[in-house]
Amino acid sequence: MSDLKQLARNAVARCPHCGNVAGLELSADLRYRCRICGGPRVPTRGKHPERSMREREHLVTARRAQRAAWLFRALWIFSGVVGGLTFLSTLLTLLLFSGLGTAWASLLLFGAVPLLVAFWARQRTLKARTTVKDELDLAWTSVAHELLRAAPNELTSAELAELMLTDERHADLLLARLNVDDQVHSRVTDEGQVTYSVRATERFRVGDAPFDEDAWDDDAEQHRADLTRRSE
Repeated sequence: MSDLKQLARNAVARCPHCGNVAGLELSADLRYRCRICGGPRVPTRGKHPERSMREREHLVTARRAQRAAWLFRALWIFSGVVGGLTFLSTLLTLLLFSGLGTAWASLLLFGAVPLLVAFWARQRTLKARTTVKDELDLAWTSVAHELLRAAPNELTSAELAELMLTDERHADLLLARLNVDDQVHSRVTDEGQVTYSVRATERFRVGDAPFDEDAWDDDAEQHRADLTRRSE
């Protein structure tokens, strides 16, 4: 763990959130975050060509969702405590003084309102946390694809994990997502290792292979003549 912390500190790059050039630190919720602003980032080891930073949009969305999760969680706790105390105190008063009228009984509804707010805030908290996870997965997948594209040779999941300061299981998940989306292709080497690379885009240009109409007519006529001789 100490080695991983040191590697994270040494993974100095420009932060997509604050714009500062800084290292990283481990985070339980974000995997890695900027040491200056605390925003989520995706680490890379070694020197790489100028990257496109396509993951920036996903990282910014993940940070906003994390902040929203904090606010909704605070509202969830506050409303739950206030609603629970109000509801229980009103209920206890009605039980001790059963002679109180329906006006006091209606106060139970006021105690239930904060509880409903707490339930709503809890659902929004869970939704925001899911958004954080999904956006981080998209950001990591984008960086993995860019590293595969920039690599001079095919990469294994272990090599990709080393480049991204993660474990091999996580790298396998990233490669599986890319493979399902048909963004990379894999093959098994003679040594039995599974390697991955970016699938080359096939390009067809008009004029590369000019169409010869006369040759086509000659071939078609020859084919018909062969069929006629075989039928006879």
